[in-house]
Amino acid sequence: MRIDAHCDTAMYLLRHKTLDTLPQADLDFDRLQQYLDVAFFAICTETPEYQSRETEIWDAVFTALLRDVEEEGPWLEVLTGRRQLQESRHTMILIGAEGAKCLGASAEHLQRWFDQGLRFLGLTWNLNNPFAGGCAENGEITPAGKALIRRCNQMGILLDAAHMGEKSFWQLTEYCDAPFIVSHTCCAALNPDPGPYPRNITDRQMREMARLGCVAGITFVPDFLGAPGNLERLCDHIAHAADIMGIEGVALGSDYDGADLGDGMQGVEYLPLLYQALSDRGFSEREICRVAGDNIKDLLQQVLPQ
Repeated sequence: MRIDAHCDTAMYLLRHKTLDTLPQADLDFDRLQQYLDVAFFAICTETPEYQSRETEIWDAVFTALLRDVEEEGPWLEVLTGRRQLQESRHTMILIGAEGAKCLGASAEHLQRWFDQGLRFLGLTWNLNNPFAGGCAENGEITPAGKALIRRCNQMGILLDAAHMGEKSFWQLTEYCDAPFIVSHTCCAALNPDPGPYPRNITDRQMREMARLGCVAGITFVPDFLGAPGNLERLCDHIAHAADIMGIEGVALGSDYDGADLGDGMQGVEYLPLLYQALSDRGFSEREICRVAGDNIKDLLQQVLPQ
């Protein structure tokens, strides 16, 4: 199964009526059908431009995305339960929030959005919020965050630690009763200083994730890959993560339409080049399939509701 653990393409719905065909984007529905079986569609409103309007904007994008999927036709569906992974032959999107501030101070919108299809959640974006510490400020998980983790575990919502600071990351390993994902990151051992948002994870973090059955999605963003920020450098990070976590812990988290990507990675149509580059590195067909999506499929089958 071919799965990408992170794209921001849904945010185009703030200025476009549909995601059907977007030649200016890294991903659209036309290309999704050709190159992926499942894509994580993150809705991120925990940014300065949406300050104090996080809930309103998130709800607007979510509503527009659900409508767009429905109008697209029977080939595309929202992934809400593990049974679909076993039975559906359609292309699927998993919808989530990149930052929990949109849920409200007591996460009062969580149940309603879950009922409509929300299935993954990053507790925070780059900054601290009422639930957890972001990578730029490195705060701790709050009592409200701990309660939110417990609710997500009970409901079958996959938690995402991609933007967490290291303090909150280690607390998540204690508080979370289910495996989680770091959806788009790179290896700190290969690039320890990725700029103002230190989101690359250490070997120690990766070993703990492997112990807990978690998955790390390696991102295609040059700032996190480090120079030269190209396809070969992406393979370096995948190979290092596989060495540390085992092949079962590694996946792809492109960050399509969330950042400028490097040469040979600027759109979903370039994924076959990555598979070939991994093969040229000596990865077996089974190992490439694990990285390309099977590891995330297994993770979702553990976490999602029936």
